[in-house]
Amino acid sequence: MPKLKYSSTVELGSILLNTSLSFLINLLPGNEHLKFPISKIILLIGGCIAVLVILKSLSQSLSPIPGRQNSWVGFLPLIGGVIFYSITSFLQLPAEFIPVVFYTSLSLFALGILLPSLLLLPKSWRRWLFWVFPAVLLSITIHFALKQRLISAIAFLFLTISSLLLPIIIRFINKLRKHSKVRLEPIVDQRMDSLAGSIIRQLEFLLWESTSRFKRKYYQNLIYKYRTYRTQGLKTAGAFTPDLEKVFVSLRVESKALGQMSAAIIQEQQLAGNLHIWHFLTKIRQQPAYKRIVVIGSPGSGKTTLLEHLTLTYAPILLG
Repeated sequence: MPKLKYSSTVELGSILLNTSLSFLINLLPGNEHLKFPISKIILLIGGCIAVLVILKSLSQSLSPIPGRQNSWVGFLPLIGGVIFYSITSFLQLPAEFIPVVFYTSLSLFALGILLPSLLLLPKSWRRWLFWVFPAVLLSITIHFALKQRLISAIAFLFLTISSLLLPIIIRFINKLRKHSKVRLEPIVDQRMDSLAGSIIRQLEFLLWESTSRFKRKYYQNLIYKYRTYRTQGLKTAGAFTPDLEKVFVSLRVESKALGQMSAAIIQEQQLAGNLHIWHFLTKIRQQPAYKRIVVIGSPGSGKTTLLEHLTLTYAPILLG
């Protein structure tokens, strides 16, 4: 039953495409050059609908369980018709080319509309019909060749060859779809699962970060813990503990080798060597290597105090 419903859906879609065909025929450039009467357009559309109805009845009586693997084939001629229609819409063609493009586009649209219904027929009927279309197109080619209308003859010869190659193209695309389903779909599914899991994890983290109070409490605790200067290592501790932000003195980062450094506390100022920790921290995005900085110094030189000062600088910013 689901397959029969699918057949009805395909037929309904084909009839709706006929309605679209009527608009396309009327809008095709070159219609005014061909003097194609409206009565013939209506007759052509009515004939297509009649053929669809006949094919529908045949498919239901002779093949109650039609295949659906080639339902996409009808789009191939429709795409070709759209291409020819676009050529006539956006390019200025000579007058002798307009009839050829018009009939070619019309033939492709008609073939694209009929193909979904033809695929619902039994296999023996489909084989017979696949030879009928090339025969009809070849007859039209011979007719134009005898009339010495070479451009039209070449165009319909191209359509004849294309219709003969259509079964081969269909088999190739089906094989390609089969192999891609076996080999590519597991990889694509795995990548999609991984991507979906990553997105879900990011959303969960953002949701937790926006609703949880842990982050705020953590930064507040850092500020409370390191806001006062620790004097455990000083021999001259006073009666009060000063604020670290008020008494911190930024250290200089020496770019020389260890053996070239002077032990003097007061040295001659050298602008090229006066580098502070912020010279490196502000360049982290340009130099990823600065994300891993090692602070080396003798005991009591201020390594821990420097890190505490950095914590007090960043924590209020991150706290917002």
